[in-house]
Amino acid sequence: MLHSQSRILGGLGIALVLVACGSSTNNTTTDAGSADGGSSGSSGSSGSSGEAGTGVLPFKPSNIDLTGWDLSQIGDVNLSGTNCIIDDEAADGLTSILCDTNSGNHVVHKIVTLADQTKLSIYVMKSLRVEASTILSLSRGHIPIVLVTTGSMELLGSIDVAPGLMGGAFNSGSPSFTKGAGPGGGVGGDGTGLAAGGASYCGLGGKGGTFTPGGTVAPAPTAAYGTPALVPLVAGSAGGNGSLTNDGQGGGAVQLVAGTSFNLHAGASINAGGEGGVFGGTSTQPPGSGGSGGAILIESPTVKLDGNVGANGGGGGQGNGDKGESGKPDAAAKGGHKTGVGEPAGDGSFGATANGLDGPNSATYAGGAGGGAGRIRVNTTSGAATITGGVSPASSTPCFTQGKLGS
Repeated sequence: MLHSQSRILGGLGIALVLVACGSSTNNTTTDAGSADGGSSGSSGSSGSSGEAGTGVLPFKPSNIDLTGWDLSQIGDVNLSGTNCIIDDEAADGLTSILCDTNSGNHVVHKIVTLADQTKLSIYVMKSLRVEASTILSLSRGHIPIVLVTTGSMELLGSIDVAPGLMGGAFNSGSPSFTKGAGPGGGVGGDGTGLAAGGASYCGLGGKGGTFTPGGTVAPAPTAAYGTPALVPLVAGSAGGNGSLTNDGQGGGAVQLVAGTSFNLHAGASINAGGEGGVFGGTSTQPPGSGGSGGAILIESPTVKLDGNVGANGGGGGQGNGDKGESGKPDAAAKGGHKTGVGEPAGDGSFGATANGLDGPNSATYAGGAGGGAGRIRVNTTSGAATITGGVSPASSTPCFTQGKLGS
């Protein structure tokens, strides 16, 4: 049966799940030989007759179930050029992933609802190759995307996950001085000159600074959440709101799984950073703070990471100064740091520093805080990937873990 075909073109990044076809709902993953994972089953209409998901993968992937899918028309995908985007809300059926300079390719897409009523947007293909200097952006909605390959994934180019999309918490229309969206949303500021707090995920958000010594004492950050195995797949949270609605959205969730091998080449990157907090407006209005990093789950028999993988928090906003930077895969996101308007705001998490930095107290303008680290998980046959590139949060933190594939 030939399904309806649509064209996916695009602009900005989103949370991505790249998964090789598998047959089972559950994946039991291990750390140092102990089980710490398991996935929830997925529901939704099954595929028609043809090559099914059963037996395609030599392991059980986390979070998804492809049993009964019709994969008879999937093909290889090679992406190059500009405007490479994937839309999480595309119609179900046979479709294409295209860049401006690419010809058509055959990919099967379906949105499924899991047992906990969350959704995943799943794309299945034979193999995926992103060429050097090409950025694959995932955007346009709020459903985490799952890209499924039955063979290899070769990333010479990069994957960019836009904050606030694909499951990342979004502070849309939030009033002043309120907690950020998501389970680890940063605490809100207040009218006495207290800046908002950074969002937590695996790492904790920083505390907001105060404008006056007699102002409100910054409360403790929101508690960490989620599981090391990233089952279920959960995204980052948004920074707290100051006097203005905050831009500090949470990092999105990405699962990358390949049926035979996964290679991230030197010079390429995967980024699921949180967004920087908004500045404080005029006068002494307190700023917002950074969103926490998102989630990146990679599953394949062999995984080689020669490029940079990051799920870092965004920088805090500066009072009457600059917005904080969004999380980057290879450096800490700086807090707003416009000269002449007070001290720079707190940086987001990076490397071995899993927590966002506190915003400074100031006699002129309070500083916003940085967002905490998200989570990175890698599952392989041996339980260990080959890593020569940069991984942040670092392996020295509990926010980066490795385990074995489910059988």
